[in-house]
Amino acid sequence: LESVHSATREPKPTRDAAWAGLTDDARDDARKAVSALKDIILECVVPHANLSARDEDRLTEDPEEYARVNAVGDVAIADAIEEALAGDGGGSSCGITARGAALEFAQALVETEGPAGNGAEPPAKKRKKDTKKDGEDGEGKAPPPTPGESALKDVVDAILAEAPKEKIEKVGKSAAAAGAVAAYAAPVAEAALGASKYFGLFQLAAALASAQARRGSAAVKDSAMRQFCQRHAFPAAAAAHSPHVAAAAAKFIADALVVAPRTNSSAPLVREGVAALIAAIEREWDEPNHVVVDDDDDNGEDPSVDEEGVAVVKDIASWAAKSVLE
Repeated sequence: LESVHSATREPKPTRDAAWAGLTDDARDDARKAVSALKDIILECVVPHANLSARDEDRLTEDPEEYARVNAVGDVAIADAIEEALAGDGGGSSCGITARGAALEFAQALVETEGPAGNGAEPPAKKRKKDTKKDGEDGEGKAPPPTPGESALKDVVDAILAEAPKEKIEKVGKSAAAAGAVAAYAAPVAEAALGASKYFGLFQLAAALASAQARRGSAAVKDSAMRQFCQRHAFPAAAAAHSPHVAAAAAKFIADALVVAPRTNSSAPLVREGVAALIAAIEREWDEPNHVVVDDDDDNGEDPSVDEEGVAVVKDIASWAAKSVLE
């Protein structure tokens, strides 16, 4: 897949041939292209995005490595520079991971236009809906979604549809205004989807937000992204039962809000995000946190996360808050 996708950046005949391979010869059929790319994401990206047994083992057995893999902002940049200077050439500490490679591939799909250019977009109904959202702040119309962007959004929306609809938390907004620490409840979606899939949801949503921002879509202005933050990311970062989900949600908040343009309309959401991250840092993990990796794997419950593991999760929230505030 990587070699085929890299060919999409080559001269036109090669690019068109590669696109045809990725989308089952969809070419000018936007619906078929979106469907084909959605299948690729489901088969090749989602399994790597979801929480794995290796994640569980890493947090309990090597918290420092868990922190390095999930670093945010300046800490992540510093780690990348250190690895580049070390030049160890491989090993478990090497910066490239299967999850990272899969998510980068998904982002590349979002940013890649088909042979038809901007015309290769999804149905008019979606286009009209997205245009209205993007124009809310009067800052110009965002570029039409690519087939890859529509495909990844469809995957994220399908996962969300499996969980009960959350009520938007009001505590973050009021706490941010009052300068107090917000008190959140764990999202019901965590129990409905399971820790593994919910963790993966934040990985996919972060990849989508980052790629949209690079395309000029400014995802944070989109009302669906706002609702995702308020219904899932903020309460999960501050109150999720799984420390892995809490860490993933904190990392998502940084990824989504840092790339967003700082406008008057986005400022309240940024304040809510910081309030949620402060709540995550101040949170007391009183009871052991048992996490089921995947209901289908029959792995049972993992050992409780010790104090060092909890400290790492709080560090990730702290890095995320610093990244958003800078």
